[in-house]
Amino acid sequence: MGFFSYVFGFNQPKSIETTQWPLCEAEMDEIIRLKTLTSVTLKEKQLMIDTIKRARMGDGKISLKHMREALYGLEKKHLISDNDKEAVLSATRTYFTNKYGKKV
Repeated sequence: MGFFSYVFGFNQPKSIETTQWPLCEAEMDEIIRLKTLTSVTLKEKQLMIDTIKRARMGDGKISLKHMREALYGLEKKHLISDNDKEAVLSATRTYFTNKYGKKV
């Protein structure tokens, strides 16, 4: 059984990128509006918040992976830049680290 667990990844701890973290609208607002993206317009910031809200699970949680994928959709449509996307992801990772006390 140990061999198959190793090969197929059974009983492996969740990746930091795929762990679901609670993220309410007020927290998104704090991360995107207050801490990052000084060069982005208010309209672009609201677009990112709305996109992340739609990407969250029904319980209000989102993983960094899902957030990355959602923001990539905006980047692909040229609504935000890669730097904007990475700044939001970095700020979110820092926020989760500070809030939950473990490196994400």
